[in-house]
Amino acid sequence: MVQFIGRESKYCGLYDSIVTIYREEGILGFFAGLIPCPLGEIISLWLCNSLAYLVNTYALDSGVSTMNEMSYSQAVTGFFASILTYYPFVLVSNIMAVNNCGRAGGSPPYSPMYTSWIDCWCMLQKEGNMS
Repeated sequence: MVQFIGRESKYCGLYDSIVTIYREEGILGFFAGLIPCPLGEIISLWLCNSLAYLVNTYALDSGVSTMNEMSYSQAVTGFFASILTYYPFVLVSNIMAVNNCGRAGGSPPYSPMYTSWIDCWCMLQKEGNMS
């Protein structure tokens, strides 16, 4: 995707891409943007399960509710939890994966340089680009 922006062809296949990333960025190049993705997953799962518990415990009548209602509440709370937490973390993870990768799409003027994923998060939030 990043090569498309600058009409480049640096990565020409799986093996060639692995060698190029290792040669230019070292072993850490394979883990760029890794921290925000699982962190977002954990927060999203926690929020989803917490909301589903609250809905199933306090909002649904325990004598009348069925397993269908409980599964629907799980699906709805999962949807809201993913909107609130999962997408912003995946966005930051994807941006950090291409940040300063030597391609036009990961460098100015297309993308600013970030020192860490927290820096990226703060900049996106300040600009209102988290959703």
